[in-house]
Amino acid sequence: MAGKGPLRHAPTVLLCAGLLALIGVAQHLEISFTDRTAPIATSGSPEEPVDTGTFTLTVDDVRLAAAVADASDLPEETDADAGVDPGTDPDGDGEDGAVDDGLDPAALDDDGAGLLGDGGAPLEAEGLWVVVDLTVTATDRGLTVDTPALLDVADGLSYGSVGLDYTMENYQISPGIPASGSLAFEVPQERLEDPTLRFVAGGIDSRLAGEAKVDLGLEESDLDAMTNDPVEVAPISAPATS
Repeated sequence: MAGKGPLRHAPTVLLCAGLLALIGVAQHLEISFTDRTAPIATSGSPEEPVDTGTFTLTVDDVRLAAAVADASDLPEETDADAGVDPGTDPDGDGEDGAVDDGLDPAALDDDGAGLLGDGGAPLEAEGLWVVVDLTVTATDRGLTVDTPALLDVADGLSYGSVGLDYTMENYQISPGIPASGSLAFEVPQERLEDPTLRFVAGGIDSRLAGEAKVDLGLEESDLDAMTNDPVEVAPISAPATS
């Protein structure tokens, strides 16, 4: 009879062990508060607007540049610089004179980084600037662009947008009114592979906000061509409604 004593407790021990295992599994499967309230992502491509339910986002252009500058700081090209006869309207904007590309090469030094009169000098990148021009329309309530937007690359790293006075961080978007602007990311050239934009806009905070994930669609050949011959200075216009 004495030998049967430990066996009497075996079911209890097994039950306790089972309960502990279940508790461990439950803790492992528990969704954290951060995950429960994270932005809700909708994926898409540059070919069409991405509709998150709270806003739509369209990627209008992607530019690679050695430097960026506020477009309003860049002197306009003159008729003489452009070789246009005064009194003509070459770009059909209803105004006589040269096509306004926002950048006067004569205002730059040999490195493309210089002399902009009363405006600020272009901001050069350690690697390359990836400038994403986009249009965002809030669906039914005002939203604020979350800071920073992120640019994911193939090796798993993410680069945050650089908040400049003329980029779209913290911009207020009114419902139903398209707002256009740009985001600028500073990325090492060797890391720039399969870039994907992650853009969040929410209300008071970004919990359960909409998030647009847009594969920028830049193939290796596209990136090679763009990185080998990037724009010297990319003019960026301040956000505006249309």
